[in-house]
Amino acid sequence: NLLISHSQIRDSISHGVYTFNVIRMDNVLIADSGTCGIYSDTHNNAGSIYLNNIPVTGSGTYGYYFNGSYSPGVYCYNSIFEGNKTQGVYEGKSGFHAYKCCFFGNGNDNVNTGVKDENVDKVPSCIYVDPLVDQTATLRGHLGAGSPCAQTGGNYSAITQAPSTSDLDYMKRLTDKMDIGCYISPETME
Repeated sequence: NLLISHSQIRDSISHGVYTFNVIRMDNVLIADSGTCGIYSDTHNNAGSIYLNNIPVTGSGTYGYYFNGSYSPGVYCYNSIFEGNKTQGVYEGKSGFHAYKCCFFGNGNDNVNTGVKDENVDKVPSCIYVDPLVDQTATLRGHLGAGSPCAQTGGNYSAITQAPSTSDLDYMKRLTDKMDIGCYISPETME
């Protein structure tokens, strides 16, 4: 299994991440990939794919694209898919389970029918509004003031693949004030 944690993948010519294996990503900013932000081409691999606090923004085609013949599932927590030119997420095989994610401004559609907005307390958990993510080079991926992603994420510490307890800048995440995305918001720092 591959683990990518506390990283920035920016301005790649092709895919930001191209994987043939099961992967777990925590607090990774993927911005301005030439084609897909994350391209998953898994075949007959055991295990699930976990995406925790991952903003994928500005990809030339898809934010996340699954092209495998087998996967027991993709589990995405507290992540943002924004401004990807074709679609935020395309997943047609086994299901992309989105928990407390934000989808906005992704080409033709934010998600396809293979994506499941998982209910939390019988309410769909994802939001479909502008996340107010900073697009400047120095602050790329940071939540702006008043972001709807501030303090609206979920605390998934009880899951098998629990997200990291710190953000991309290694600031401690507060379990009672989780943000969507890889950086802690200004509201959460106060």
